Amino acid sequence: MSPAAAPLTGATSLTVATHAAAPVVVWRRVAEPGAGPIVVGVDTTAVAPWRGRHPEVEVLPFVTREKPAAALLRHSEGWQIVVVGSHRHSTVASVATDSSSLKFLHSSEIPVLVCHAKEVQ
Repeated sequence: MSPAAAPLTGATSLTVATHAAAPVVVWRRVAEPGAGPIVVGVDTTAVAPWRGRHPEVEVLPFVTREKPAAALLRHSEGWQIVVVGSHRHSTVASVATDSSSLKFLHSSEIPVLVCHAKEVQ
């Protein structure tokens, strides 16, 4: 099912991820999480401030020209969990604006933690 069709068929995980007041973890149990890294999907503007605040955390940037959801899906094998940000839009608005976070959430076989923009600051 495509992310565009999911809201029309009542996809609970997408609805909860877009409306919850707190971060949401979606775990489909399709695959057990790997023993690999915990991955945070962010744009490049978010990396430098976090490195400054948390120098003890190893950061391995990965830059690609792919769309974010496609890149995360292609590289996610063996990861424990992926943390993604999301703006607090309605489910329909998120689909209409091509939300990378919700596309990844909908297609991922590993656990995904969705944090809304104001919670990430």
